[in-house]
Amino acid sequence: MEAGAHVWLRSPSSQWGWVPARIASKEEISVEAKSKLGVGGSFTKQMVRLTLVDDAHCHSQKGEFGDNDDYFTNLEPFRTTLTVDPAALKNADHEDVKLRNLPSGMLKQDGNPLNEIIMGGGSEDTKLSTALAATAPQQPVGLVHDLIHLTHLHEPAILHSLRQRYDGDVIYTSTGPILIAVNPFKKMEGLYSGEVMEGYRLAG
Repeated sequence: MEAGAHVWLRSPSSQWGWVPARIASKEEISVEAKSKLGVGGSFTKQMVRLTLVDDAHCHSQKGEFGDNDDYFTNLEPFRTTLTVDPAALKNADHEDVKLRNLPSGMLKQDGNPLNEIIMGGGSEDTKLSTALAATAPQQPVGLVHDLIHLTHLHEPAILHSLRQRYDGDVIYTSTGPILIAVNPFKKMEGLYSGEVMEGYRLAG
């Protein structure tokens, strides 16, 4: 995780448990720590201080948050700091900060061609998209048919993807061999039609 990275930040104030944020700065610091065994006194440990701010993209990037996604439009500006272990950042595995999956258009704006989001580009997804093009509802940009195709697969990524698909009336999502179904609480016209079933048959 580097300065400028777009992330999910754990937030008790959010109904989803996470809010979109951006790493504004990253600096190495030295902190004094005590031995866990209670002997040997204290020692100096190298840590990293992250400054995180609200991500302005969440107010304008429909490509990431969907046309129907207004969950973060009223997000109040914030600025917070976290002191974290460098090892957690190296593995991008901090419990309170997770990297976001970004749409390709947003990545181009950020000017980092090395970052790419996998947008369901596998052969099965391609065949399924083609077969169901006439019957499947239009999906918000950046979704995948199978969650394992997400570049970063973790709790906020799963919640966000399922929420987007739900808003797009796509209630079924695969994650490997597992099928996740979200109750739409309404009648889904044409969901189980012959055309849809034929599309899945052609997709193999």
